Amino acid sequence: MKTEIIPEAVYRKITAEEAHYLMASSENYILLDVRTEEEYKEQRIEDTVLLPDYEIAANELIGMGYNNVYDFGGIIDWPYETIND
Repeated sequence: MKTEIIPEAVYRKITAEEAHYLMASSENYILLDVRTEEEYKEQRIEDTVLLPDYEIAANELIGMGYNNVYDFGGIIDWPYETIND
């Protein structure tokens, strides 16, 4: 009988710099923006997916099977390029 090893889920806070590095070094990520639709339209990071925090939280993502969930703060902490409508 083969035993499958399931990696332990990770939720942790990281800096914007760490997030930027992870995004630049991998194409295998989903970037969620958990603000309101109005805030999202005003300013956002390119290629983000809007999913307001009142609809889902980090613990729910882990419960859904996502293994690496990172929080790198708000848009005001993001010193890199952003877009708006």
